[in-house]
Amino acid sequence: MNIKVDDDFCDESLFKEMKKCLSDTHFPWYWHLNKTTDPNDGLYQFVHMFYEENQPISNWFPLVNKVLDNQNPVYLRIKANLQPDTLRGAQSGFHHDMGLYKGHTTSILYMNTNNGFTIFEGGPKIKSVENRLITFPSELRHAAIESTDLPRIVVNFNYYV
Repeated sequence: MNIKVDDDFCDESLFKEMKKCLSDTHFPWYWHLNKTTDPNDGLYQFVHMFYEENQPISNWFPLVNKVLDNQNPVYLRIKANLQPDTLRGAQSGFHHDMGLYKGHTTSILYMNTNNGFTIFEGGPKIKSVENRLITFPSELRHAAIESTDLPRIVVNFNYYV
């Protein structure tokens, strides 16, 4: 499986700025029920879209745009996900992001350390560790496992290189 794990990916000042932004009481998070594949699973999260449909749609796009700047990505979507901590630690359904688009890359930047995971179908389980970036081909099906100790916050990048 072609999964790359980079710890301490962002420089410290950029990461602190992003974390402060996403944790601010005035940062807009939007409720999203049925966050993955099964409309009846009862799972939910809060999302913030930074980039979608070939354009920035958030005032905070310039901040997240710096994360992969050295790769010259052509973005399809950038969004942040906030999954509240739960007592159950449920797993979302396996999926690939943006299934209509083929051959792109997915990267997930973990904004905090918690006991949640990203798992891959037939592959590894990746712990949610602050400032860790995982990168993989979009065709790899993955799922999120809810955290039971803290909210799980990630920024998800879908792009062509």
